[in-house]
Amino acid sequence: MLKIYKERIFMRKFTGFILAIMIFTSIELFAVKITATADAGPSSAEQINLNAFVNDLYATDLGALGHQKKLARGMGNAVAHAGNSVASFRGYEGYDIFAGMWGLSFAVVIPPVSDAADDLMAKEKDDAAGIALNQAFNVGINLTNALDINNLLGLDFLPNRLYMNIKGSKTSAKGGTFNDADDWKFKMTTFGLGFNYQLVDTGGDRFKVYKWTGMSIGTGFLYARNKITYDHTSGIYKNSAGDRSFKIDTQYGVDIKTYTIPLEASTSARLLWLFNFTAGAGIDFTFGTSKIIKESNSNVYTGISASGAKVGTIYVDGSSKNSPTYINPKILGGLGVCLGPIPVDISITYYPVSNGIVFCTGFGFVW
Repeated sequence: MLKIYKERIFMRKFTGFILAIMIFTSIELFAVKITATADAGPSSAEQINLNAFVNDLYATDLGALGHQKKLARGMGNAVAHAGNSVASFRGYEGYDIFAGMWGLSFAVVIPPVSDAADDLMAKEKDDAAGIALNQAFNVGINLTNALDINNLLGLDFLPNRLYMNIKGSKTSAKGGTFNDADDWKFKMTTFGLGFNYQLVDTGGDRFKVYKWTGMSIGTGFLYARNKITYDHTSGIYKNSAGDRSFKIDTQYGVDIKTYTIPLEASTSARLLWLFNFTAGAGIDFTFGTSKIIKESNSNVYTGISASGAKVGTIYVDGSSKNSPTYINPKILGGLGVCLGPIPVDISITYYPVSNGIVFCTGFGFVW
């Protein structure tokens, strides 16, 4: 129970931090789209009244729910970076039969820092920033050894160096940010299939003071999705004539889907059969969509308390959609402590194009 409580508190803080970025960077933007539909029809007098109501709303805080395409891209990059880096076997290829790893990753995408960038941010209230969290389980198998793939496929030239891994997780949480209601929801899904080939295998005894473990190249496919929503009631809005009003429930959030094909090479060295040092580089080819959600659909009533007769609806849309950066080179490094067949690993991956950094920790079993 204590663990569940701590995870709930952590997810609440993490979700609140993401939502704060979207809400507070929206101030003073006027790219929002507000439309009204009268129940009596588009040619009715009520439609004229609601159109005038819409003009009033652009001068309120609803008119500040502007588009943030750069933020959408930054959030998409963060989700892709975190998903690709979590629970990795980098530096631990060379196992005989199978391996398992659980990992947690945190990605942050930092926009450029300069006077010009600050001036642009102050003007547009939009920048390519992003954060993402991921956790996953990864299971790997030595295909040529554990499955005797040479005999299985009728081959005789594949050395004992081909590995396959399957990575996946599905996480959800919900809770109340400012009250007991479940006003925020978090969903995260990760699934990936990877293949590694140990290009250089040094072999030999594992129990050495120093050992270079060779070089591995890998590729695969990874799907990552993060969806976070927060429902916020802003209060009652009324028109200038004082005869029409509505109570607005705005939904903020992100809905991000990324598809990544990574290409990377890594190497590692082991000291005293205890410390494992990893280094490598690669490139990610990423596709997908990243949506910043800021929208509401509210009923309009007669009177000033949003409790009279329903006369129509008003829809407010300040959402933004973009895609993650398609080509992302990366540099990676890590340090692991190996307690026999159990590695405890900490790694960092840097993406210079998006200026993204991923911090990962993992616990596994290698045999």
